[in-house]
Amino acid sequence: MNVIVVALNLLLSASPGGELPPGHPPLAGGNGLPSNAPAGPLAGPLPAGHPAIQAGKTPPSAEQLLKQLDSTPDLKTKDKTFEVAAALGKLYYANGRFPDATLYFRQALEKTANAKTFLLAEQKLVQKSHRTVPTAEAAGCASASEAAMDGLFAKARAKAAAEDAPGAVACALAALRPVLEAESLLANALFLNGDVAGGLQEHERVLALDRDNPDSLYSHAGMLLDSKPDSVPALKTAQSELTRMLATSPQSSRSGSARKLLAWVDQAIAAGGTTALNKHRPAVRPPSAFASNAPAGAASRAPLPASAPPADAPTALTPQMVEAVQNTEMTPEVVAGLGKLVEQGEEKLAHGQFQDALDAYKRVVPFQPENGRARAGMAWALVGLQRPMGDRIWSVAIQSDAGAMDKLGDTLLSKGDAAGARSLWKKLAQTAPDYASKAGLDKKVR
Repeated sequence: MNVIVVALNLLLSASPGGELPPGHPPLAGGNGLPSNAPAGPLAGPLPAGHPAIQAGKTPPSAEQLLKQLDSTPDLKTKDKTFEVAAALGKLYYANGRFPDATLYFRQALEKTANAKTFLLAEQKLVQKSHRTVPTAEAAGCASASEAAMDGLFAKARAKAAAEDAPGAVACALAALRPVLEAESLLANALFLNGDVAGGLQEHERVLALDRDNPDSLYSHAGMLLDSKPDSVPALKTAQSELTRMLATSPQSSRSGSARKLLAWVDQAIAAGGTTALNKHRPAVRPPSAFASNAPAGAASRAPLPASAPPADAPTALTPQMVEAVQNTEMTPEVVAGLGKLVEQGEEKLAHGQFQDALDAYKRVVPFQPENGRARAGMAWALVGLQRPMGDRIWSVAIQSDAGAMDKLGDTLLSKGDAAGARSLWKKLAQTAPDYASKAGLDKKVR
């Protein structure tokens, strides 16, 4: 089931400005971007139409940059280098525009098909010979001066020509690091847009090339836990992936989360699944693979059945419906209906019914991706559910409109959820200290 059919079903953007995100690979620099993501809004050559950055002047904000890119004629169809397409994908991903991120990541990956085919062929030779692949350093492919993809691949091909398949694999993997990162982010974008199977498949493609890739080991396991909590085979796969991730990447920033997940998975497998694990005790959700902070009491609340959507509610989107949604005429009736859904979501949040709230918001955000009130509610619902990428989406929501999140706390308080309001304000104060200081949140969390 769609966790968020949005980049259009999520915030039509979410992101980093923030860490998944998890799931979402950890976001570097606390900005919601996955590990190794560029610190700035765009890395690599600037695409056509990119606003000029003059010496001594402040670079454009992500919002300004996106507006400029969105207005660039034929940007989506123009031929691009891998670096430019991947940079665009990261920018849109970081801002929750998952359908657009998917498009650009796919364009980037199309440029690397031959390189991946080469790597797979060399890996088969290594397997047949039962030889060991050296580290990039040992193969002479880790020098900063050789960081360019083309330079590293030239070394890989030279080693292949010399029948040094292990060395060729080591150098090819080093060259493909940016490619594997883009494919891992593509997987997360698909998952966030509701395509769970597609997300799992893309991570599996990464792992077919790099079986120790920490981002895909962690995120693939998290997706399995989220989508198949009662499947023992799926839980065992997640168990194996988390174990491998901890063994091969012990210094990962997500090692602590991975250990918690693994402990929970062990219990769930022993019990025969999540439902069986919860059968004789209050229902609890597994720790999220991507979110670390949930509102007080959220984990102890038993999941409630989702209510049937209102008869006039917009249908949840699939990726194929995104374009149709964007072209939907926003008549007064449609706008009024979406407003009622936002109110319904807030009512559900105030009663701890996070899944019902999320279902309501998922029907609003695709039609109104800039609706700060809806994005705030969706982010809080995901945090409450401890869903993958919950914290990342939270980061995107507060980065775009921290005031809307603050107002959501006021709404929860007015509806009788004082504990939820305080939890929300406390998290807001921790993640947006500048806003908290200006808004005087310290008075609200007392």
